[in-house]
Amino acid sequence: MNAFVKGLLVVAALVFAAASAKAQVVIGNPAPAAAPQPGPAAAAPAGGLITKITAQQVAQLVAKAVSGTTITPQITKNNDGTSLVTFPIWGTAVYSAINVENCEQDGSGCYVLDFFANFGKQPSLTAAWMNAWNDQFYIARVYPLSNGEIVFSADLVILTGVTPDYVTAFAGFFKQVVDNASTFKPAAQ
Repeated sequence: MNAFVKGLLVVAALVFAAASAKAQVVIGNPAPAAAPQPGPAAAAPAGGLITKITAQQVAQLVAKAVSGTTITPQITKNNDGTSLVTFPIWGTAVYSAINVENCEQDGSGCYVLDFFANFGKQPSLTAAWMNAWNDQFYIARVYPLSNGEIVFSADLVILTGVTPDYVTAFAGFFKQVVDNASTFKPAAQ
């Protein structure tokens, strides 16, 4: 990644941090806050945008994520009540799925999709390789589990609204980025 793009990311992070600092929660005995002033109502998302999503919708959208490949997602419930949508785009040798997270308690939808793929134990993927990958690929991060298995993960936050096509495209993009791991060679140190 060139220095210009890295610089833009740093500037964006600093702007976000400055905005967040003004809205920090004060623990202890803070001074009373001023009464909130009425403001304009938040604008509704443009038509066709998804601002929260169900596991059933995720399953329908990712079934079409990779052209020429039949994907048959299955929905299961996690122990914490959230849903998991299997995403078997690498076949049965790789356990891949989408955790549907940050959900409304009424079951009306969720705000985050956590895509992941567990490639099992990969002795050739060292900590240096994973660090080099994570330095270059910001969407699909790689990390080891405590049992030595290697997992690639990417989050899609839909809180502000995305199109259905964007969810489908992100699923295909996740596969494409992770597929790069087979040919990724870190620069010599």
